[in-house]
Amino acid sequence: MASAKKLFLSHKEGLPWLPDFEEILQEVIGIEPVLLERQPRKGIAPRELAESYMKKCEGILFLLTRDLVSGEAWHPSTSVAIELEIARDVFPRERRIYMLEDGVKFPAMADLTTYIGFSPERMLPAGESPPGRQS
Repeated sequence: MASAKKLFLSHKEGLPWLPDFEEILQEVIGIEPVLLERQPRKGIAPRELAESYMKKCEGILFLLTRDLVSGEAWHPSTSVAIELEIARDVFPRERRIYMLEDGVKFPAMADLTTYIGFSPERMLPAGESPPGRQS
C-alpha cells in the first residue's frame, strides 16, 4: 500500500475544530496533514523549518482565519502570513489551497483569486460556538 500524500496545513493556533478537520483529511480523503508545531525542531530557525517540511509535501492548505484586526478588517495570523510568503517559492499556484473564513480580508500575498469560503460555526459540532463569539 502506498503511503498517504502529505499536505502542509498552515493555520493559527487554537482552532477548536482542527483535530476533526485533520481526521477528515486522513480518514475520508486519505491525505496526511503535516502541522509544523508537531514536527521536531532540530535547532532550525522557524522559517527554514517551515520550508523544509513544506518541501516534503505535495501541496499546502491555508486556513485563513480571523486572528488580527486592523481597523474594521480581520487578517490571518502572522505565522500564516509568513507561510504564505514561503509557499510561493515552494509550491506552484495549483498546489496551494486557500480556505478563507467569513469576514477575513484576503491577503494580497496570496497571489490568486480563488478560495473556499467557510464559517467557523459550520466547523464545530452542532450547538457549539467558537471561543469569543456568540451564537
